[in-house]
Amino acid sequence: MKKFMNRKNFIYTMVLSLVLLVFFLYQDFINIIGALLHASLPWLVLGIISMMIFWFLEAQVYYSILRKYTTDISLGQMFKLTLATQFFNGITPFSTGGQPFQIYILNNESKLGLGEITSASVQNFIIYQVTLVIYCLLALGIHFFQPILLFGRYSTAIILVGFSLNLLVIGFLFIVSMNQKFLNFVSTFGLNFLVKIKIIKHKEKRRDQLLHFTKTFSENMKLLKTEPSLLIQGLCLTAIRLTIFYMVSYFVCRALGLQDITVVEAILASAYTMLITSIVPLPGASAGAEFGFLVFFSSFIAGPVATAIMLVWRFITYYIGLIVGFLVFFFGYKPDEQKVNS
Repeated sequence: MKKFMNRKNFIYTMVLSLVLLVFFLYQDFINIIGALLHASLPWLVLGIISMMIFWFLEAQVYYSILRKYTTDISLGQMFKLTLATQFFNGITPFSTGGQPFQIYILNNESKLGLGEITSASVQNFIIYQVTLVIYCLLALGIHFFQPILLFGRYSTAIILVGFSLNLLVIGFLFIVSMNQKFLNFVSTFGLNFLVKIKIIKHKEKRRDQLLHFTKTFSENMKLLKTEPSLLIQGLCLTAIRLTIFYMVSYFVCRALGLQDITVVEAILASAYTMLITSIVPLPGASAGAEFGFLVFFSSFIAGPVATAIMLVWRFITYYIGLIVGFLVFFFGYKPDEQKVNS
């Protein structure tokens, strides 16, 4: 289990967070602290509850996919795993640490093979990415017919870059997932490279294992094609999940006294902010998330109140998950876990 605890990333994330906190507070410390002290607790509680629902729905989507392969996984296990995953997503660039951790835990706690677990993880990620892109398309469509947010040229460029990169990710995943020949080519190329730089030995043995894995992976990736109801259910739950996440900003705005903003405005601004966080190569999208929030919410708020709202929103949507995930990981998983089917 120690392989997943990267202390350097954790320390780096904390230091960067502290630097950003000092930077934002330095601009108008007294007014920002004053706004934070007068925050409405009921609205803040709604924001925290929203995050719990957000994580539960994430677990539900993943659980629904895994249930097609096995019945020895419970929703409670998946919710616990989802909470722990927030820690690894939070301390790694592009949130890349979460999926390997999930695969590792499921490989130890279930009777599933690695190919099945990996394909389920990729299917879950595809559903999320597709929903995110559709959501952003709808947001852009709404903005085109009835502009709600004030876009500057930088805002438009950021949105287009984020949207394009997410489309490329989906395209690559579909090609790799649905074309076994291409997957074998990419995998073999990677294996040859690792053998060449002497990271992997016994090439023939590893090649046979790799080809068996890719075959199992490709066969299981057909699940979304053969089970359209599962895909539709996943897309709907993820859309609800994202909407609930985007509403956190609305609850925070109301908590800090901003009465004029509507739910739709908060959701749209949050959706665009998410596009920025997906392209920032820093743990937790640090700096990018804060910058994006202030840019897209500048249509409604400015000054110390804007900074205070951003800080509270960031704490609820990122740091609470980091803290909860840290606690669940260290107290919920034993370092000497053994695979149940070994």
